[in-house]
Amino acid sequence: MTLREEVIKRGFAADYIRYLIDFMEARGFDRSLVLAAAAIEEADLEKGAEWIYHTIDYNRFSKGLMKMSGNDLLGFEFGSSIKLKDHGYIGYAAGNAATMGQAIEMLAKYFRTRTTLFSLSIFDDEESTVIQLDTHAELGDGLSFWVQAIFGTLLGVCTEIFGQDLLLRLMNEAEVKLSFEKPRIINKGLEEVLNGLGFGHTLNQLRLPKSLMSAPLLGADKIVSEMAQRHCDDLLMNVEPMQQGIIVRVRKCLESGKSGDYPDLESVAQSLNMSSRSLKRKLKAVDSSFQVILDSVRKAQAIEYLCHSSRSIDDISRLLGFSDTSNFGRAFKKWTGLSPRAYRDRALANQ
Repeated sequence: MTLREEVIKRGFAADYIRYLIDFMEARGFDRSLVLAAAAIEEADLEKGAEWIYHTIDYNRFSKGLMKMSGNDLLGFEFGSSIKLKDHGYIGYAAGNAATMGQAIEMLAKYFRTRTTLFSLSIFDDEESTVIQLDTHAELGDGLSFWVQAIFGTLLGVCTEIFGQDLLLRLMNEAEVKLSFEKPRIINKGLEEVLNGLGFGHTLNQLRLPKSLMSAPLLGADKIVSEMAQRHCDDLLMNVEPMQQGIIVRVRKCLESGKSGDYPDLESVAQSLNMSSRSLKRKLKAVDSSFQVILDSVRKAQAIEYLCHSSRSIDDISRLLGFSDTSNFGRAFKKWTGLSPRAYRDRALANQ
């Protein structure tokens, strides 16, 4: 795979773009105008096409749809309209899992078979199991649409997978954090749901009590789930190279170490079977650097500690490998515009 291919292969399984075009048309919007907003032609959506990659400027497309509809929550409505069966084998694998925890693990593992623009990561903190949506492309102001669509989809499939009792527990006990501001005008049908969401956060997360992970699913079918997982494994082998751009691979190397004990440039290059000079050159070609990615990892971990732990700022500074707290404070303010203490205070006020 060439470096150029690593950069451009970001997109969605074509089915989702077909669903979105049909969704807009069903709501009275001219199909040709929707296709024009995506800068694609009908031929791009032929049944034989499995993926839609660089054909679409996803930032411009989503902003165009929201402007066309006058609906800042269009993404939520679209995502929640997608049924479990529409997600292909990943839907069958997760929908037939034995427990909520297993279903979530499968969603995260096979999420890459449906999009290479985002990935799901799962980790535990002191009280919660956290499902975090990570972005692998610059989507600008249009990011909110796709985040809405993904969380709307998760909400929609929950109603099919979990059953009414477990769904009510989920709605009452889950915490959702979104990286965009709350829209001023909210569709009445979504008002109750959105009241339980937190807007204006740095990360996009669904936080679930650990006690829910062992909850059994009503539709559990081990044979169906295992069969679907085998198909997902095959799909994953095909899509994996497209997901493994150089930035993603370097970030994974940095995240694999313990907090504060990050591998250096030479160690990461060695683990990727290349020289440090080659790694620098590849990162420069995609407008990045080792330091930029390291800062991104440190920033995400700092925010996680500040917002979801009781650790002191001094402790967090040490965990992230800073020589002293003042250096951490300067770096964090550069990343976010706020001091660590001010950021923590704002996060607590929004909870």
